[in-house]
Amino acid sequence: MHYPDVRGQQQVTGNSPVSSGDFDAPLLEGQQQVIGSKSPLSRLGTGEFWAVLGRYFTPPQVLTDRPASIPELSVYARKGAWTARLDGGIRATGVWFWYLVGLPATVACRAVEWIFQRPGRLAVLAALWALLKFTSPGGWIIDNLLSPIAHAVAWALL
Repeated sequence: MHYPDVRGQQQVTGNSPVSSGDFDAPLLEGQQQVIGSKSPLSRLGTGEFWAVLGRYFTPPQVLTDRPASIPELSVYARKGAWTARLDGGIRATGVWFWYLVGLPATVACRAVEWIFQRPGRLAVLAALWALLKFTSPGGWIIDNLLSPIAHAVAWALL
């Protein structure tokens, strides 16, 4: 198997970046062995394992790295090198997670980011919020529609 290079991810053949090519996923009946023979846990005490694991969990440089686009993130969920196989339960769970949690959260965060990038956008949003808050129908909309939705989203994501 060959996974695509997605925004700075190293190309990996058959294994996840954490495994550094030495992890074999459990084989299903009739499936051929991928590559390597050692489990990453067998190298738990080695510096290489911890270095790879550290790179995996290091966030991007916010001031210099461009965020991946929505299509790139979708491709990474479906074909990226975060698991050893392109099929199976782990891949399916990751793809479902992307579509049910990752995609809505990414879109919401990018909308907030877009609003806060320019003071004029924020001023327009603040004016609309004030208009809603201080009118009778607007107060009802905020109290009975927007606040419960915001609380549910915050509860689900936080």
